[in-house]
Amino acid sequence: MQAVTCLDASRVRAHCVLSSTCRTASQRGLAAELVEHRLSWGPGAVDTRFSRVRLEHLSFAVLHYGAAVEVQPEPLREFVLVQMPLQGRADIVDGRGHGRGHVGLSPRTAGIVSPNHAVRLRWEAGCEQLLIKIPLASLREVARSALDLPEHVLSTEHFEFAPRLDLESATGWAWSNLVDGLLRSVPLQGASNFHARWRRQLEESAMLFLLTHQPSGLSAFVAEQGGSPAVAAGSASQRADPLARLQAYIAQRLCAPVSLLDLSRAAGIGVRSLHSLCRERLHAPPMTVLRQARLDAVRQQLLRGGQTVTEVAQAHGFEHLGRFSAYYRARFGELPSATAR
Repeated sequence: MQAVTCLDASRVRAHCVLSSTCRTASQRGLAAELVEHRLSWGPGAVDTRFSRVRLEHLSFAVLHYGAAVEVQPEPLREFVLVQMPLQGRADIVDGRGHGRGHVGLSPRTAGIVSPNHAVRLRWEAGCEQLLIKIPLASLREVARSALDLPEHVLSTEHFEFAPRLDLESATGWAWSNLVDGLLRSVPLQGASNFHARWRRQLEESAMLFLLTHQPSGLSAFVAEQGGSPAVAAGSASQRADPLARLQAYIAQRLCAPVSLLDLSRAAGIGVRSLHSLCRERLHAPPMTVLRQARLDAVRQQLLRGGQTVTEVAQAHGFEHLGRFSAYYRARFGELPSATAR
């Protein structure tokens, strides 16, 4: 069982769209911002707060009603919605009334609402949730380009995901860390410290992770997916040594934005095969292999001197300095400041 990642949504909260203690104003305002829905109020004081940030593909929102509520939204049409409670509890209930598909949400359990799926949402008083809106068009593009899935399998009904995501599982922990990285890339004031292309890579990685790790109507097609077309057309030596291709690619891009999809393409094999290869031969998942190579490069630069720890870390893609220091100490047994002395 993995420890649950504590998500910091403060950067999203800073982008307030609606704040109200009026039931009518809350419902009208949220209907305009989200989807049409029926809203029934339960116990507790109304204290509606809604904040939202739109990135290139994904949209992040933080919603708090204050009081307990039951929401019956119109079925989603063009997006998938991931719900991650930051505090309190909620439920997703199958809207067809058959008692199936009930998911209890908490900071340890996320929920996924798929397109064209009728649901009822129940929030306890004081519940606050992070809502991640993922457009179907973007998911289709990642499925098409990253997984080489044929067009006929990319119909809306195949994007029905299993509604429960256990954040204490290895998959849930990895998902939470991807979300955490995206939350930290949100600008507070003015321009973000993250390059736009870097953030786009994070968004694509999150969508690819969901497609390859969360059960859905696409799972069978994803499981059948093999290496990329580039591999089939490549030489025998290229096909024989995807690890060498991967490591050469990483060495050339220690200071550039890189996604899991980029690593898969560089190695010339599918994402699942890449994970298996790296765990078998390098005893770490692909993005950890990339991080370790960057930490090694940072150490060499610090030993040469001439730049601050912050400058070197950020040049190699480590924007969160506290986390960078923890990674560095785990790998080298000392803090980066000690190396730089």
